[in-house]
Amino acid sequence: MADLSSSAHIVVGSDKGGVGKDLVAEAVYQAALLRGFDPKLVEVESARRLGLLYPQAVSIPLDVPTADAVYANPDVIFAALDRLGELWREKSLTITSLGANVASAVVAWGSAQGAALLDQGAAMTFAVPLTMNRHAMSAGLTNLFDLGTTFPAARRVAILNDLHAAFLEQDRFLAGRLEEARGDGMPIESIRLSRCSAPAWGYAQNLGTLAEIAVFDPQQLIALGLPEGPVLRSKALIATWIADALVAPLAALLPSEGKAKRARAK
Repeated sequence: MADLSSSAHIVVGSDKGGVGKDLVAEAVYQAALLRGFDPKLVEVESARRLGLLYPQAVSIPLDVPTADAVYANPDVIFAALDRLGELWREKSLTITSLGANVASAVVAWGSAQGAALLDQGAAMTFAVPLTMNRHAMSAGLTNLFDLGTTFPAARRVAILNDLHAAFLEQDRFLAGRLEEARGDGMPIESIRLSRCSAPAWGYAQNLGTLAEIAVFDPQQLIALGLPEGPVLRSKALIATWIADALVAPLAALLPSEGKAKRARAK
């Protein structure tokens, strides 16, 4: 079992839905398992998603309180995030997927003393998926800026997801936007994820966990009516993409063995 000498908490979030948050969080979880860590998978959602694939995942429902509940106890809006904060204070490796709009809630919680409880985010890595979609890009960059302002000691990583369209190499416009999102914090790192080109990928995603998808039986998709040729070609493409273009790049978010990668010289 890999050694973790201090806390390390990887948080995947964006206020825009459909940018690949769950996929990124699951891939980081798989990378951690391959590295020999004993990670805790956490999701903050109104309904279980990753928890359906991983029963051992900690699911924290973030339900919107009623007006009467807020009137009776204004602090009720932070109840779920207080529980999340306790997990983030443990000496462990956690990988958290935040539902849509939860990143902003974490910023609000952090501004209300939450950041102080977490040593200004010293053990935190915030990974924010960005796509070429205009709204997703705007929301993600805002999240990166706000998280850096609220948790100034945290590591921030932009996950450039080619989901809708490819990011250009040496994109000066994107580099400028990321520099603006840096604010007064440290530079924002980036990891690029290429789009899966396998023709059956859309269907294969419904076959289970990433580990299960990587070794799926082609007959599972052929039985659904998909042509045999594309399915057979997809099998090898999907396994290679998951291992080399998804899990391997995102392993850079993990702490190194024997010490937290996030440790800094005081």
